[in-house]
Amino acid sequence: MGFRTQPNTWQCGPLALKHALLALGIVAEDRVLTRASGAGEEGTDERDLARAAARYRCDLGFERLRGAADAGRALAARLRGAIPVLLCVDGWSHWVAAAGMEHDTVVLLDSREDGVFVTVPWSVLAARLAFRAGARRVLYDLHPLLPRRPSPRARFSLARVAFLRSVERRDLGLGWAGYLEMLLPLNRLPGPQAEWTIGIGDALRGHAADLLDALPARRALGSHRHLLHAAFVADTHGLEAAVDAAPELATVARRIAGLAVAA
Repeated sequence: MGFRTQPNTWQCGPLALKHALLALGIVAEDRVLTRASGAGEEGTDERDLARAAARYRCDLGFERLRGAADAGRALAARLRGAIPVLLCVDGWSHWVAAAGMEHDTVVLLDSREDGVFVTVPWSVLAARLAFRAGARRVLYDLHPLLPRRPSPRARFSLARVAFLRSVERRDLGLGWAGYLEMLLPLNRLPGPQAEWTIGIGDALRGHAADLLDALPARRALGSHRHLLHAAFVADTHGLEAAVDAAPELATVARRIAGLAVAA
């Protein structure tokens, strides 16, 4: 599954990590992360989550800031590089993942919220992130999730989040991991041959347009929708394929289109 709400009061840590991994283009299962982190009714701390992240060749960093302005700048710098950041908010009682920022508005992946994707002003998030360690000490802890190898990182703009939050698009977030798993084998990371690539999202939209003419109306609309959702995922992660991978792309497009029949 993709971005989903937590099934209980204590699984926010593994799910925040899962959502952050997904933002890095890494698909992880809830049960594996829960087991690897040792999560239970007492919750998880950053050491537990770091241990689980290591299974997916990622390191969970730690940055402690003493002021809201410094914390905001540090968070913005990480998110500009499409590095998701785990945050323990509300008096260190709940884990969320920050996955984007525009101006002073932060994109949060919060498994406690319906639809997971939320946007919040930094001033509001800073108040939730602040932990008072004494009369004069206020701490702001950031935990950037750093992949050990290149990954197709998602860029969640406010416009993309607004699209995902619309009621008719909730299933796109839930199906994100499934689309990504089908598309990642086609992806070619940027390199010397980058000029010899095509956008996977563009190719999927081309197949979607062809399907509208080739299939019966009801099936065509469902297949068209799945292909457009997959194209949205591809665009968000910047996925590209080699120009000579057209046959493989066509095969994957047919598999995605077939999801409408299987549903």
